[in-house]
Amino acid sequence: MKPLEQKLTALFTGCTALLFTCVLLFSMYHTVSQYREYEDAIFRSRLNLCIFTVQGGEPLTEPYLNGLKDFYFLFSYDSDGISSMTTGGWTPETPPEILLKSIKQRVTIQDADSSAGAGHPSAIETTPAVIGGEHGDSYLASAAVVSVMGDKSSTFYLLMLRSPTFFIVRRHLPFYLLIWTCGIIFLFFLSRFLIGKAVRPLKEGIKKQRGFIASASHELKSPLSVIMAAGESALQVSQNPPETVRALLISQKECIRMKKLISDMLLLASGDSGNWTLQKSPLRLDDLLIDCFEELEGICRSRNCSLELLLPDYPMQKVSADRERLIQVLHILLDNALTHSPDGSQITIAAGRDGRFLFLSVTDHGSGIPPEDKPFIFERFYQSDKSHTQKDHFGLGLSIAKEILQLHGGKILLTDTPGGGCTFRLLLQKLL
Repeated sequence: MKPLEQKLTALFTGCTALLFTCVLLFSMYHTVSQYREYEDAIFRSRLNLCIFTVQGGEPLTEPYLNGLKDFYFLFSYDSDGISSMTTGGWTPETPPEILLKSIKQRVTIQDADSSAGAGHPSAIETTPAVIGGEHGDSYLASAAVVSVMGDKSSTFYLLMLRSPTFFIVRRHLPFYLLIWTCGIIFLFFLSRFLIGKAVRPLKEGIKKQRGFIASASHELKSPLSVIMAAGESALQVSQNPPETVRALLISQKECIRMKKLISDMLLLASGDSGNWTLQKSPLRLDDLLIDCFEELEGICRSRNCSLELLLPDYPMQKVSADRERLIQVLHILLDNALTHSPDGSQITIAAGRDGRFLFLSVTDHGSGIPPEDKPFIFERFYQSDKSHTQKDHFGLGLSIAKEILQLHGGKILLTDTPGGGCTFRLLLQKLL
């Protein structure tokens, strides 16, 4: 349940974070647009100020432009055709001649308003336009024709350097990053709270279900033991007719099956409730196989199969593991291999090194597992035999094996055996 809750929290946080990021990006775009509007308003104000200055008969000198506190550039022509170029103490990246050519292409100068009477100053200005330079620089540009007293006129082109977009973004970026970080943290905790609240009824239901399974298994175990004991006592009576003996043997066999099922269910219920404890100790996997080989070989002989042991020719490093639990997993995998292997076939158990992992493997040459069943074989009560003719198995063994490996911080992998069959490989972290 916890992995599902974590996935839902991550999904909810990711979706809301994506939406929040889009809102912040739109806000940043709006900030850049507002800054551009501010630049345009400042430029219009400076343009009008220059017009009033010229109408007052004062020249637009370099100290004057420098006093405007922005990066301005001026081309001017008087009524006698004399031209001049004035800067505010800086040099544009693009040559002035190219800028003048660009502004003349974008901005059209019209004659002064003829309706203005003689001796009355007048001015015509163009709408500011954006022109680009050769090096990524851009400017706001406008032109004005100013008529002054005495039928004289002056034409000038005013340019103002625009702030690069990345400069505007960089200036506001720390603020937006702070807002984004705080927002993501808030969304994460909000998501965890909401998901936790939403799945709480489900968790309580699962907890009650697990409690019921554990209690029912415990309650079934006691009468089952009594039935088995009574059956064993009845079998020891020599006067039993053959039919009675046969019936008692069948009952005994079914009781053993039920006892195994109850034991597996109790084991899984204990794992679900977090009550599984591991008695870990440093051990070598090759020594483990050597110690339990005789026992495993006897099981194979009783099922008309042979067992092969493959060990590496180098000393193996140790792992931290519960010896009895690993032997339990080997028994599960060996029983699974024997169930799907024909009489007379060979089963191989091996140990070795796989990158940063050490492994144990169990290989059979039986019928194998169909590809469509492989994603589900570790699920509880799942059996590839849909007819359930294999009455000695309930589909819990591989689930238990996976739980044990996960408690060890390892994993169990399934691959096809060349020529038919399947190979289960147990991967465990080696001790440093």
